[in-house]
Amino acid sequence: MKKLKPGAIDIESLFERFLQECKEREAEVIKEALYVIESYKGMLVGGWAIALYSKGIRKPTPQDIDFKVLSSQVKPLTEELKGHGFRLLRSNGWLIFEKDGQHVDIGLVESGWEKKALKSSLVFELSRLKVKLRVIAPEYLVVSKLFAGRGKDYLDVTFLIKSGSLNLEKAKELINKNMYLLDYLEEFKSLVLLAENLREDKIRLLF
Repeated sequence: MKKLKPGAIDIESLFERFLQECKEREAEVIKEALYVIESYKGMLVGGWAIALYSKGIRKPTPQDIDFKVLSSQVKPLTEELKGHGFRLLRSNGWLIFEKDGQHVDIGLVESGWEKKALKSSLVFELSRLKVKLRVIAPEYLVVSKLFAGRGKDYLDVTFLIKSGSLNLEKAKELINKNMYLLDYLEEFKSLVLLAENLREDKIRLLF
């Protein structure tokens, strides 16, 4: 896993502003959740991953803490979250935890491509927040968003492309290697065209 320090994309400032905009207790619970999950073999996926790579185009929200772990990590992580006052609300493929209204969603790294994604995940060191975030690589993030297939997922992919954080050729290669995603290749190429030719506000209106 490659370690990245905040630089051009200034992710520390991004997340500090986000936490400042949250309610005080909400921010405390979010930081507590991040401190718990950082020591486990897993990776942030979903909205927070998009926020990290999109350079502020897509802002993080409290609802977006999605973390995928290996099956061997589920029991100890569950026990530690419960030890910190998080309660398990439901299990619907994801384990949905809650504390003081803040949710943390835990999923499993199961498929072959997810295991490869975990091996190539990136680590962001947020020194001022005193936390390290292991995050799915942007090209694998595209794959996960295409699998989800909702309008908001296509919007996230378009923002990711527009940010310049994505290696387009590597993303296409990953899509081509996955037989279940071959039908999405033309869709992905269309999203590339949107990102290259439209402003952010115009893109938002399309999804």
